[in-house]
Amino acid sequence: MPTDYSKTAIDLTNPNEVKNNLLDWQRARKVIEAHKTALNKSEEYKALLAAEAEAKKSYDKLEESVRRAGSYQDIAEGHYALLQKVQSTTYSVAAIKKVIPDFASNIITEAVNEKALLGLLRGGLIAQGQVDECAITKLLTPRLIIKVVE
Repeated sequence: MPTDYSKTAIDLTNPNEVKNNLLDWQRARKVIEAHKTALNKSEEYKALLAAEAEAKKSYDKLEESVRRAGSYQDIAEGHYALLQKVQSTTYSVAAIKKVIPDFASNIITEAVNEKALLGLLRGGLIAQGQVDECAITKLLTPRLIIKVVE
């Protein structure tokens, strides 16, 4: 059964222009698939697929060697095969209160434990209306959803 986006769609007016463009896009994708089917039979395409498979094996071997043997970097040549450290830093509230007491109240904030709040709601200890009254909804960047039934 298709998904109904009525509750979350922005400006859902079903304009013909959008419908026509959606159907044009669907037709274009079908043409691509037809060309891919024809290409699958050619020797050149089979060679390309074999080369892509070999490149994938080579990449997997490279990744495994970096993880096992260590990172490689040649800045002059611009060659890199490395694991890069990615980190996130948080700060201890207790340490802030101890080390920077004059500014602690300016930089420490309270937060609602959303998981616990929703647990109270599911457990019937609070009502949906109470939760809704406390909610702050912020619209984020809209996500574009494009689907057609093939």
